Amino acid sequence: RASSRRGNRIMLGDAVKEHVTWWIKELEASSGREMTIPKGRIHPTQSWESDACREIGAKSGVAGFLPYRHGYFWRETFSPFVVQWLHITQLEFYGTLQNAAVFGPIVRDKQMFDDCDNEGVCYVIKSQSTSDPVMLEQLMERNNILAEYGIETVARHFPGWMNVVTDALSRDKVEVFREAVTKRGFDFEKLEEIPPDKSLTSLLTKLACMVRDHASA
Repeated sequence: RASSRRGNRIMLGDAVKEHVTWWIKELEASSGREMTIPKGRIHPTQSWESDACREIGAKSGVAGFLPYRHGYFWRETFSPFVVQWLHITQLEFYGTLQNAAVFGPIVRDKQMFDDCDNEGVCYVIKSQSTSDPVMLEQLMERNNILAEYGIETVARHFPGWMNVVTDALSRDKVEVFREAVTKRGFDFEKLEEIPPDKSLTSLLTKLACMVRDHASA
């Protein structure tokens, strides 16, 4: 049961307990002033963006772009196993997870727009809830990373036809990517590529295994 009559106590799952315990420790260690000071901000339009593509039997991938300073990006090719068992919304959410890990150290203690062309992903980030166990696991991991770097994000949906930069990169269309970033005022030769977080790559494979095992149970 969710509660009992004696004191109306609520039973929390282990995953929720872990996050509640973390916040209690942080609040006890921080002064009131630290909790209310506005975070340093980049430009109000500053954002990071991501996109993923999923094509059975073809090369599928995911990428992220940070239009800050000289520009940063990362990209990753999905394994056929991951493409087989995870659907596109789960893979799109993975892009926002990698963005936090890869770009977090660069924009530490900032507020960022999370630009994504998948409305389902934007909804989960805004509501901080989902019934999808794969996305829930990624959401909790993402929140841990954002907290580590002191970053706050606001999900911002934009049409897929506008998402040229990361769409091209996720499909390994380098020339299209070059043209798109150049139009946005970046020198392609000065862009810095950062490798994706391999621990998150392993997490995605484990989540694909979970889906496979559940389907075969």
